Amino acid sequence: MIQIPTLHQLKFAVGYDCNRRCGFCLQQNSDHQPILDFAIVEKIFQEEMVARDVNLVTLTGGEPTFGRYLPLTLRIISHISQLGKQSCIFTNGDFLDENALSVFRQAGATRFRVSLYDPIDWDSTGRLIKTLKSFGYPAMFKYTVTKESYDNLLQILIRFGESEIEWFQIKPYNRTEIPAQDKLYEMSPYQVLSMARMLLDFRKQYPRIKVDLLPLCYEFLVDETLDIGDLSLCHCGKGSRGYLVIGPTGDIRICGAYPDPIGNAQTDSITELWQNHPLLQQVRGLASRPKPQECAGCAHWKKCAATDCHSATFARYGNFAHGNPQCPLLAQ
Repeated sequence: MIQIPTLHQLKFAVGYDCNRRCGFCLQQNSDHQPILDFAIVEKIFQEEMVARDVNLVTLTGGEPTFGRYLPLTLRIISHISQLGKQSCIFTNGDFLDENALSVFRQAGATRFRVSLYDPIDWDSTGRLIKTLKSFGYPAMFKYTVTKESYDNLLQILIRFGESEIEWFQIKPYNRTEIPAQDKLYEMSPYQVLSMARMLLDFRKQYPRIKVDLLPLCYEFLVDETLDIGDLSLCHCGKGSRGYLVIGPTGDIRICGAYPDPIGNAQTDSITELWQNHPLLQQVRGLASRPKPQECAGCAHWKKCAATDCHSATFARYGNFAHGNPQCPLLAQ
């Protein structure tokens, strides 16, 4: 019997509008009109399991600090802070000045994860790092590596090694099965493995910086001495802790990379979906499923099954019976 992990985190997309238009963003084709109803947040946290188990609430979008979303974002932060929960705001950082951070601090915000986009303004980034730290927030940054941005990665690592950053996350581009978009942004197998080598070297050179190689980095293909405990696990319904994503209309997804919702928070019970939805049950069994035919001779199967982002497999085939098309070994 597959164990049901703890629902540790909920990610709320307050709305999909953003002041940037990044082509690799998973929300590029979303309807940019709806805005999350605060009543949905209140309803969800009235469920006993949610109130008990969820410890972290992430606010994302779009850009949750952008214009018309800011009052809602602050209201949610204040609400979940009063419930004793931690929060993380996924942001591009464009609107995080001292005044904004003062307001967020008063609301009870726990931390921010700032996404970097090319071209990076290093003067502004340096000021933001210092401002975050002055308010007691960790300097936590994320960078999405694409075919286009791969050539910038080494310089970014050098700059961050010289900075006061404390936490750095790398996310490779997640293919969408939109041919024009994937052709433009999906990295080659060489780029993926080279990226992993750079990141592992960076982690050794700067042990003071927490470095997360998020799923699809395939770093275990570069360093076979890494065990599962050294890897960033995919918590999309797997592992001991998991999360769900709530969209602006209340649609519930197991991950933002899956296009189809499994329910809607306005009418469905989070608890019931988390415990019994067939797609989540499938995902929880992925680490112990038989090897796909494409992976029959692979010695890295256990690490891959535990850490992989299987959304690309599902998007390509409509099931999980195949190897991930983003795997550098299968893509060669």
